Order: sequence, then C-alpha cells, then structure tokens
Amino acid sequence: MSDPELPAQGLRSLFETGESKGVQQKHAQRLMDILDLLHAAARPSDMDFPGSLLHPLKGKLKDYWSVRVSGNWRVIFRFEQGNALMSIMLTTISRQT
Repeated sequence: MSDPELPAQGLRSLFETGESKGVQQKHAQRLMDILDLLHAAARPSDMDFPGSLLHPLKGKLKDYWSVRVSGNWRVIFRFEQGNALMSIMLTTISRQT
C-alpha cells in the first residue's frame, strides 16, 4: 500500500508525527484514529466502523468515499491501483434544508 498523500499540512503532520498543531484539537484524536484505519485499509469497506457514516460520493467526487469526523466535518478519500490509498482530504459539508 502506498502512503497517503495528505495535501493539508495539518493532516500530514498528524499522520506522520502525531503532532496535532494544524487541526482542531477537538477533532485530533478522531482524525488520528481515522488516518490509522485508512493506512491499514485494503478497501473502502474497511472504513465502515460505528459512527463513520461511510458512503461513496457522487458527481465530481464520484471516485471518493466519505467518513464522518464530527458534525459536518468529513474525511474524504479514494483507493486506486489495487486498492492502494491515494489521497485524503478533510472538508466540511453543507446541509441543504
């Protein structure tokens, strides 16, 4: 498995060193747990843990999957080349009423 590409410096630092300085402290432990699971995952379904709300995305992000961090914060990721983890992003979602 390839190491994840983490475009956000905060996620990269959290994954590589455990330093939570670039992420919200209230999300740091949950993000670390998610990044550890992603690093070990062989397929998207490996990320279907309680509370994850794992689901595939649609439209421009159709190759990505999403898991819940907290509230409207999500980690989105994709697998390719034999299910190797290729990219991870932390984002917020907007809820339409």
